[in-house]
Amino acid sequence: MANTIRDTKCILPWIHLHTHTNGNVHVCCNTNATEPLGNIVKENVVEIWNNEKYKKIRSQMINGEEPSDCKNCFNSERMGMYSKRQRENETWKHLEHLMLSDTADFAIKHLDINFNNICNFKCRYCDPSLSHSWAADYKKLNIPLVFENGVTPYADQMYEALVKNNVLDSLESVFFCGGEPLLMENHLETLLELDRKQRYDVKLLYITNLSKLSLKGHDYLEIWKKFSDVNVHVSIDCTGPKFEYIRNGSKWDTVYSNLITLFSNREIYKPKIGITVSMFNALYIVETIKALTATGVINIDDIALQIVKNPNIYSVQMLPQILKKQITLEITELLDNNELPIFFKSRYDHFLNYMNHADTYEENKNEFIKTTHMLDSIRHESFNNTFPELAEFFDVKCNSAI
Repeated sequence: MANTIRDTKCILPWIHLHTHTNGNVHVCCNTNATEPLGNIVKENVVEIWNNEKYKKIRSQMINGEEPSDCKNCFNSERMGMYSKRQRENETWKHLEHLMLSDTADFAIKHLDINFNNICNFKCRYCDPSLSHSWAADYKKLNIPLVFENGVTPYADQMYEALVKNNVLDSLESVFFCGGEPLLMENHLETLLELDRKQRYDVKLLYITNLSKLSLKGHDYLEIWKKFSDVNVHVSIDCTGPKFEYIRNGSKWDTVYSNLITLFSNREIYKPKIGITVSMFNALYIVETIKALTATGVINIDDIALQIVKNPNIYSVQMLPQILKKQITLEITELLDNNELPIFFKSRYDHFLNYMNHADTYEENKNEFIKTTHMLDSIRHESFNNTFPELAEFFDVKCNSAI
């Protein structure tokens, strides 16, 4: 009888360690799971690596089953998207021979660690779990905080767990996210430790807001030049005042200058741009892409989309139909006029499918206006003035905004 087992394997559970800012370990950053596989602050990371939860995921993949922790990737594939699972399997094809057993040697090849939630921005769709800067707003709004100063306090313990268990010695790549990784002292320690070990063969991957390029007298651009493969992905949602509104605390001129520096040296830093699409900036995607590509150093296939799905009030699904039609036409025209790699094109297609899949305008409009009014009041900002094209549908009156 022919083998009917489907290929549901993903290389990551055999080679990859992902931790959140509280030390929780998950199969990867794209998981839909709420329960962690363990916690490296409270448990020995070596023991977590082959505990029953991890072994179950590997066993299910070997047997052609879809682990419940991995539904996001399989659902994306069913929608015709090029998933993280598929992309990682291609990237790590040279290690596919490891996917034979439900146990795995503790020799981490790819590390994805979020040391803490230190961040100098407080983006509209974010919260204190990913940016400590939100703590001041929560206090003004009398919303309880888990940590008084807003900073998750486990970074040193997480770094010690990595060093104690020699995680850095087996690495082929490391991914730094946040918060804002370039402001994290433990990220800098990790980078300097790799420098001391002369592990310049380790691939460095970043998602950064690119507001700072140095820390404690260390110039990241100079350190990165020592490494053979650096990939800096920058979050840019809009330009100018719209950018500064969505990403409160930012200065567009500073980020723009750093962006030009990065892309002018693309052979060293291999930069990409990620547009996080919410109801704030969906109408301006094409405008933003045109502004970025007009620099002469940024190409359209340097730019990918990712979608804000929660909170619901910031989802593109709650835009009115007339704006959805306009956005769909603009994006369709963009795709018709540009030949993009499969991954990048799939992100645009997924965005359009997601946006047009549901209509939650009436359901979420009032809550959006209420929340935006509160934040505009304490931040002294004005949604109506910044996004006049949207104000017609979401009239946020705020007397204290400037």
